[in-house]
Amino acid sequence: MALLQKELFYIFFKNRAPLPSPYIKKMCQESLFSFREGMQTLSNALVQNLHESILCEQEVTDLNFQEKGIELGLAQGKTLWADQVYSTLPPASLAALIRPHHLPLANLLSSIANASIAVVGLGYKQKLLTPKGFGYLIPSKEKEEMLGMVWDSCVFPQQSLHPSETRLTVMLGGTRMSDFSQKKESDFLNSALKAISNHLQIHAAPDVVDIHLAQNAIPQYLVGHEQKKVLIGKYLQELSPHLQLLGSAFNGVSVNDCIAHAYSMAYS
Repeated sequence: MALLQKELFYIFFKNRAPLPSPYIKKMCQESLFSFREGMQTLSNALVQNLHESILCEQEVTDLNFQEKGIELGLAQGKTLWADQVYSTLPPASLAALIRPHHLPLANLLSSIANASIAVVGLGYKQKLLTPKGFGYLIPSKEKEEMLGMVWDSCVFPQQSLHPSETRLTVMLGGTRMSDFSQKKESDFLNSALKAISNHLQIHAAPDVVDIHLAQNAIPQYLVGHEQKKVLIGKYLQELSPHLQLLGSAFNGVSVNDCIAHAYSMAYS
């Protein structure tokens, strides 16, 4: 996981005791880090350290705004009272809950565009990358389906099972792929294999393939987005002081943006 750690750890540890450990100080000098078991490791650690009851897989079907808080209607007729609600839902999903209560706000949230992305992981039991590097991005003027590629076995060699293996992550889609929803996983795989063949001259069949499709996962900060955020904030105040918006649609799409903004809001 690529994070701007100097910013993150400064936010997490400034003006707080105890002082950061030598390990944390060392990590502040690094530009990248990863988790052996994936990014879910971070979420699991947060849950374990909260020591609170956390409800998962609970769909919110209704919001009942009241003077001192918000009553959330859950699936199967259950309700949950909250003094404060922090929503990280995609704007369109939140809009569906807001629409019965504030139509202008719902319409504004629905107007935030999103793009989809396919992430294709390719693994080889042999060393195929020379020279080493981080990877590369492809400008839109090249008219390619691929957005970019990360050479994982170079970036995080400690994650390799064997010193000679090659691991690549190919990203496809975005706004340049208007027919994303019509494509199958095999289409994305074929596009990824074609790209590494053309760009890297890697023609061997991969030993491992892992494909993840994320529909409407990347909010688009189009011209006028900042003005739209200001108006959303105004409408929120009209609707309820007990609802706050977080997530990638408002203050940066990266993981570090989301963490930093959530932390700042929690401790403001």
